[in-house]
Order: sequence, then structure tokens, then C-alpha cells
Amino acid sequence: MKVAGVFVMVCLLMNSTAFGKTKKAKATEIKVKGIVNVVKEAKKITSVTLTTKDSTYNVVLDSTGLKIGKTEANSKIEAKGVVNQKGDQKWIEVKKFEAVKEKHKKGK
Repeated sequence: MKVAGVFVMVCLLMNSTAFGKTKKAKATEIKVKGIVNVVKEAKKITSVTLTTKDSTYNVVLDSTGLKIGKTEANSKIEAKGVVNQKGDQKWIEVKKFEAVKEKHKKGK
């Protein structure tokens, strides 16, 4: 009986993790416009967020995320990237971004 139990456990492990057959939440690519907020400690960027009218996204601090933090602090940008939910926080891995130029309204 012990051998059968071990065999069943091995089969379950092989089907779930060893061969990557676990189901992961599919990442969604989106386009968002928002204001870039940067947090620094000792002149090093530790956090970048993108605040839209509907939500706040934590920006993944890869090379693109760090570039956003260095060049776009307190600016409005349009970012295209992959969003993942981790707990109650949204994370965006930005693939492309550009500054959004505000349209000036003409006075009457």
C-alpha cells in the first residue's frame, strides 16, 4: 500500500509542477494614461507608480520602468504593457511609453 501511495503522489507532482502544467492567470496587455509618481531613497529609485483616474499601477523596475522613473517623474504618460494582479495590487511591466502633451484650451 505504501508503494501505491507514493506512486500516486509522484504522479500528482509530475502533472502539476514538474512539467509546468499548473494554470497561471493570463497576463493582460493594456494601454493606460496617468501621472508618474517616483519614490527615491538615497537618490536611488525604489518605487514607480502610474496613477490613472481609475486605478494605481506599480511599475516593474526593469530597464523601462527605471527609465520612466528617471525621465517622467510627475509627468503624464501613456504606457502600454502587461498587467498582473498580485494580491490587491496591480503591477504593469511597461513595454512602451510616451509623454502625453496636454492640449491647451483657447480662452474666449
